[in-house]
Amino acid sequence: MSKMFENSNKLVTVYVGNEWTTTSVNNSADTFYNCTSIVGGKGTTYNANHIDKAYAHIDGGPSNPGYFTEKSAATRGDVDDNGNVNISDLTTLTNFLLKGHW
Repeated sequence: MSKMFENSNKLVTVYVGNEWTTTSVNNSADTFYNCTSIVGGKGTTYNANHIDKAYAHIDGGPSNPGYFTEKSAATRGDVDDNGNVNISDLTTLTNFLLKGHW
């Protein structure tokens, strides 16, 4: 994980699932070095004093700051990822298939 996002100064959002963990990471030096635009899901912003795995988790706000944003598991069939399956999803999928994108 060392230098994973280093100098990604245009990186704003990193989505992870709620099972994301860094417990087995041994080297996380400079993971977020110079990621000056990153913002966690609850508003935590870049802090040059926190550039290792300590902030590589879902942002819990001021009581548990982190640089990541939680991404819920997708609903099967929800092509546009708006939280529900509807005719728009069916239309998008149908058009995709009819254009030969498989």
